[in-house]
Amino acid sequence: MRKLHTLAIWAGTIIGGLAVAAPAAKAQGCAMCYQNAAATGAHGRIALQHGILILAIPALGWFAVILWLLCSRRPSLTSLSGQIYDADEIGLERPRRSVV
Repeated sequence: MRKLHTLAIWAGTIIGGLAVAAPAAKAQGCAMCYQNAAATGAHGRIALQHGILILAIPALGWFAVILWLLCSRRPSLTSLSGQIYDADEIGLERPRRSVV
């Protein structure tokens, strides 16, 4: 449950960041593209908007699948029985204390 909560926080942060950056990205267009899109009329504009959404769906799907794979295959420090492994058992070194 905690994993889903953390994933939801990250997804919300990413979506919020994209929403904040959207006006800046929308302003970046070449004059020729703008003029061609404006000359197509209302039907052409709607078709372009639908095309952008249709092209965004597979990209977002792949992003979600890769994110899910990364989160689901992350190694855990606890076993199924709930036992917590010692740092030596999982290959981590303990910090050494210097004698001064």
